[in-house]
Amino acid sequence: MRKVYLNLLAATSVIFATGCVTILTPKNQNVTVNTGNPKATVYVEGESVGSGDVVPIKLKKDLYVKQLKIEAPGYKPSYYATIPHIFNPLACVSCLLIYPGIVDMGSKKTYGYSSDLECPLLNKRIVRKPTQKYIDIDNVSIDIKKKDFKYVDIDYNNYVKKIDKEEAREQNGKDGKAKHFDEDFQVDNTVFGDELDKVLKETGFIDTVNQIFRDNQNTLSLRADVKSIIFYSVERIVSNDLTNFFIVKSDIKWDVLNTYGEVLKTITVRSQSGEFVIHKDSRDHDFREMLGDMIENSLDQALINPGIASVSQIEQAAAEAKLPTTTIAKPISYVTAAADAQNSTVIVKTKDGHGSGFAISNDGYIITNFHVIASEDPKKQNTITVILGNGQKVNASIVKYSRLGDLALLKIDSHFDKCFELPTAKSFSALEEVYIMGAPKSIELGQSAAKGIISSERNVNNVSLIQTNISVSPGNSGGPMFSKDGKLYGVVVSKLIGGGAEGVAFCIPAYRITDFLSIEFR
Repeated sequence: MRKVYLNLLAATSVIFATGCVTILTPKNQNVTVNTGNPKATVYVEGESVGSGDVVPIKLKKDLYVKQLKIEAPGYKPSYYATIPHIFNPLACVSCLLIYPGIVDMGSKKTYGYSSDLECPLLNKRIVRKPTQKYIDIDNVSIDIKKKDFKYVDIDYNNYVKKIDKEEAREQNGKDGKAKHFDEDFQVDNTVFGDELDKVLKETGFIDTVNQIFRDNQNTLSLRADVKSIIFYSVERIVSNDLTNFFIVKSDIKWDVLNTYGEVLKTITVRSQSGEFVIHKDSRDHDFREMLGDMIENSLDQALINPGIASVSQIEQAAAEAKLPTTTIAKPISYVTAAADAQNSTVIVKTKDGHGSGFAISNDGYIITNFHVIASEDPKKQNTITVILGNGQKVNASIVKYSRLGDLALLKIDSHFDKCFELPTAKSFSALEEVYIMGAPKSIELGQSAAKGIISSERNVNNVSLIQTNISVSPGNSGGPMFSKDGKLYGVVVSKLIGGGAEGVAFCIPAYRITDFLSIEFR
C-alpha cells in the first residue's frame, strides 16, 4: 500500500510540476473527416491519410492550422483549413494550481481541432456534351491596379457570415474593413492557362484527335481577365499567437472568342477559392495554388453560364450564304515572273497587328485572310492600312469577306502596274517548286520571299488546303504563294505549331477565291 501511495505522490508531483494538459493529453487528436463521397481521398498537408465518405484521421496538436484537400474522380478538388480553436478543459484544472496553469497555457496541447470536420466535394466536373463546341484557353490575364487589390482581416467565429456582410457593404458603396495594397499586382499567367487547358482536356472540351486544324464551326476559346482581387485572412488568436488561413475572391471577366479572335460573348463571374494555409517555406507555391483554385472555380461557373451556353452549342452545319457578286475590271498587266511579285504584294496593318496581301487588279483590289482584318467586335470593322511595296501607306476598305474560306477582299485608291491573275481551276502539282512573299514577324520585313515545294493538297473541315514545306510566320498570313512564272497558286493561311513542326505551312488554293468571294472580271 505504501508503494501505491508513493506512486500517486510521484504522479501528483509531476502534474504539479508540468500540468494536466501536458501530461494527460495525447500528442495527436482523433478527428473524423466527412466527405460525403465513398471514392474521396483525404490529404492532410499534402499526404494521403485515408479514403471514403467518413475518414478517421489523426492531427498533431501543435497549434498550427492544417491544410486539407479532398479529391474524388469526376470532381474538382476541394480545399479546407482547420484551426486549433477548441480549448482543452484540463487547462482549467491546471489554472487552479497556478504554476501548472502557466505551463499548460503555453502548451501546444491547450487547443485542439474540431473532432468532426465537414469537408464535402463542392464542384462536380463540367463534362463536354456531344452537342457542345470544343473550348480551349486563349489567355489568363492578371494585372490589377492597387485600387482593386484589397485585403480584409476577419475573425474566425462565424467568418462566412462576416465575409458576406463585408461584401454587401462593398457592393452598396459603403466603407468596409477592406484595405488597399500599396502596389499593383501582376502574376505570370502562363501556368494558369496551362492548368485550365489540362482541366478542359480531361473533361473532353479539347479535341485530342484533330489537333492540327481548328474548325471555326465547332471550336471556341476563352480569355480570362481577373479584374479585382480581395484577400480574406480568417484569423484566431491561439495561446497568444495569431493563426489564420486565407480565402481569395475576384470578379473575372470571360470573353468567348471564335477561331478568328472575334468576341462572341462577354460575362463576368464572381468566384472564390477554397480555404488555404500559406506556409512560410512554400509561400509562392501555396499562393499560386490558391489563385489557381479560384480561377478554376470561375471556369466551372463560366461553362454553365447561360450566356456562354448560348454560343457554345454546335449548330447544324450549313453552307455559307452566297455573297453578292463583285465585278472587277479585267487587268491589263499580270505578274509573269517571280520578280514581278514584289510590287504586287502588300502589308495589311490593323491595330491588332499585321498580315500580308496581294493585288488582283490594276485598280486596287487586294486579297488577304479574313483573320488578318477581323475585329474583336464582329459588329465593328477594324481600321485597315495597306503598305505598298514602295513604303506608301493608304487606307483600305473592306469590300467583303468569307469566314468559311478565311478570305477578304479589300479596296484601296491606288494603282498596281502588275497584279496576280486569279485562276479558276487547279494548276499546281505535288513537289512543284513555289515561292511565298509577305512580312514575316515584322512590318520592316515586308515583301520578304521564301522558297519551297508543294507537298500535297488536303481536305480539312470541308475546305481544301495546300501543304508546303516553306517556313512561315504570322505576318505572312494573306500573302501569295506562286510559281517561278508568277502563277498564283494559293493564299498563305497558317503554319503548324509545336516541337519539331517547323517547315509545315498551309495555303488556301487560289482557284477557290472567286467562289468564296463571288468575284468576276469583265
